[in-house]
Order: sequence, then C-alpha cells, then structure tokens
Amino acid sequence: MDDASAVTLEIPAHVPPELAREFQFETLPGADVDSVQAAADAFRGGPEIFFGLGSRRGEGAWVLTRHELIREAFQDAELFSSRHNADFALLIGEDWPLLPLEADPPEHAAWRILLNPIFASSRSTSWANSCSSIASRRCRLT
Repeated sequence: MDDASAVTLEIPAHVPPELAREFQFETLPGADVDSVQAAADAFRGGPEIFFGLGSRRGEGAWVLTRHELIREAFQDAELFSSRHNADFALLIGEDWPLLPLEADPPEHAAWRILLNPIFASSRSTSWANSCSSIASRRCRLT
C-alpha cells in the first residue's frame, strides 16, 4: 500500500464542505527543508481554520492557522485534548500517552511543576556551558 492510497479524502458528515480541502503537511513545498516555514507559506492568505483531508495519519483533522485560534485551542483541553497528539505508542501497538506532551489539565500541571526547574534558563545556561567546556577539551585532544 503506498502513501496515496492510505489517505482518506471523504468529507466527514460534521464538516461543512466549504471548509474541507486536501492537505498533508509532509507534501508542502519546502517541507523537507523547513517544515515550519513551509506551513507558514502555505497558510499565508488562507482561511483561519479548515478541515485538512488526509492531514493526520491519512485521515482528516482540523487545521488552525492563526496564533489566536491555536492559543485558544491549547487553552481549552475539554474541547481540544492533547491526548493522542503524537501517538508514538501506536507504532508498537500500545496506547499509553507520551508524557507530558499528551497530558491534559490537571495532570499536565503536575508534569510542568516537575520539569520546569530542569528547563529553567539558569539551568540551561549551566548545561550549555558544561557542554561547551567538554567539547573544547575534546577538540584539543584531537
């Protein structure tokens, strides 16, 4: 089965046809070089929201293209859950969440409390300095 045959192009009943369009992130021009820039270029001047046929694992998904809408979606976990966002576990036939990425509130807050100190600016700077020092020593040895 090739990639094209895995794409579902049927518009679901809950989607207004005028909001549906064939769309796959990985086929955007330039996505192989800079996927973020390719998406920004593709969305410029387009609708704020559309249903991308084939955009998520060959099936459809809503695609939000404006910062305000994306922020609103991330802040409404009841309507826009983070669960099944990445689904790496499906690759091995499992169904556990990728934490903390796929955790919704209030569970997500507990993960943030645990992880924030590790990724604090001062800690990152210290870590970067250590890496730089190790790299410098290694380069001098060669």
